[in-house]
Amino acid sequence: MDSKTPVTYRTRLVSEHMIEYGERVARARKLSRLTQTELGDRLGVSRATIANVEGARQTQNTEQCLAMAEAIGCDPRWLLTGWAEAEPPKLPIKTMRAVVSKTLESVHKELEAMIDGFANER
Repeated sequence: MDSKTPVTYRTRLVSEHMIEYGERVARARKLSRLTQTELGDRLGVSRATIANVEGARQTQNTEQCLAMAEAIGCDPRWLLTGWAEAEPPKLPIKTMRAVVSKTLESVHKELEAMIDGFANER
């Protein structure tokens, strides 16, 4: 919106909806453990496009919104409106397993390093 565009009630409502939609996209993307780049790759768009949607600088049509919800793995009703029986996405089992596995690997490496440190002190 440029400085010459009159600010009407409708314009304010659309702007507020875009901000809320962008915030829901960002929240759902983060809960799904996706970067903007990864989400963009799933949708065939750039990271900048995702950043613009999340920052309410770019609108999307219904088809794009539905594709966004599918790519993130959340209910499109929640993503579009914030209203639905559905909640924002929870981590999928596959993702939870990957997160737990990485965490356990990291802890295992730290423990091995500690044990090696104790062994070298003797």
